Amino acid sequence: MTAHRTQVEIFKPLLEQFCNETKDINIGDDFPSIFLPHVMNGYETAKKKIFYFGQDTAGWTSTKELMQKYSDNTLSEYVFETSEWINENGFLD
Repeated sequence: MTAHRTQVEIFKPLLEQFCNETKDINIGDDFPSIFLPHVMNGYETAKKKIFYFGQDTAGWTSTKELMQKYSDNTLSEYVFETSEWINENGFLD
């Protein structure tokens, strides 16, 4: 099983619950969404595994986008996109 598939299995029900419970709250279009702790590419096969936790959610995907994915029933895409954001920012570079 891939890391992405595992992340979707873990995060999707939690995101659905969060969205369902907060959908009637007017949070604002640019408010950062909840942080999903992802691992970087190659984590599964790395000999030494380090997990850095502390990314500020400023610049994170907006709550508006999360709610749109929830409405479109595409939360799996949201999990994938936030995972790619971590890898694209080159935290290990």
